[in-house]
Amino acid sequence: MFATAGSKDDETLDGCPVVPLSDSPLDLVHLLRILLPASPLCYPTANSAATRSFDEVSAVVRLAHKYHIQSIEDQAIRALQEHPFTTDLSVHSIPPGKQQIPIQGAQFIGAVNLSRLTDTPQVLPLALLRCSCLGGNLLDGWKRGDGTTEYLSTADIKRCFDGRVALAQEQFLLLSRLFDTIPFAKCMARGACATQMANIARNVVSKEDLVKKPPLHDWAPSIRATPVLCEGCKEVLLDRNKVERQRTWESLPRVFGVTVEGWPKSESDGAGAAAPA
Repeated sequence: MFATAGSKDDETLDGCPVVPLSDSPLDLVHLLRILLPASPLCYPTANSAATRSFDEVSAVVRLAHKYHIQSIEDQAIRALQEHPFTTDLSVHSIPPGKQQIPIQGAQFIGAVNLSRLTDTPQVLPLALLRCSCLGGNLLDGWKRGDGTTEYLSTADIKRCFDGRVALAQEQFLLLSRLFDTIPFAKCMARGACATQMANIARNVVSKEDLVKKPPLHDWAPSIRATPVLCEGCKEVLLDRNKVERQRTWESLPRVFGVTVEGWPKSESDGAGAAAPA
């Protein structure tokens, strides 16, 4: 780290050379806590209950990359891949307050930039998805703890805008498939739920707040809570909800025009795909 920064030959303190660092003191604190840990656990693993803030992880990745501390950079990136940016949809469904590396709002701008900096494309689908939901706030950037503001590149901003349009189409497909007619044989009320299903679908589509629902909104709690459908019809809807959310999840690299090795494959991959980056 100090070799990379370089020292001033004519400046010493108590006989030791002074090494000037232009980095934020707050960022350096995060890195030094990893280099000089009070415990052997630097980053949370899949089996640990330890948590780290995204600001801290971001600082460590950026400085470890800058000063070529590869082992620390790899460890921090691996932690991001195992927790908020896994390829597993079920982990994405964990509320931010219960994640081992909580991340929300404009922090996803920082996640996209970390992915670009370290060539870690696995982070991009979810990070771009969440950035696309920021609306006009996306252009305000993410203000880090040290006061520095990060912005997306023009190309990634375009991906967010284009992806949001594509995701609106995905959301329409999800709802149309979710509330499609249920086979008579599945209804424990001998088909009596059909009218209620039509009413539910009509109400969902007509609600003004539908556009505010995130593209991967989980309808399972609402399905379980509805008193007007039989258990057989609820089971069909729950299965559809799981399948359609997974289908949308698998389509994210195509929607945002990125290539991610190891991402679950969507049956519709290749149809209307943006140019990968």
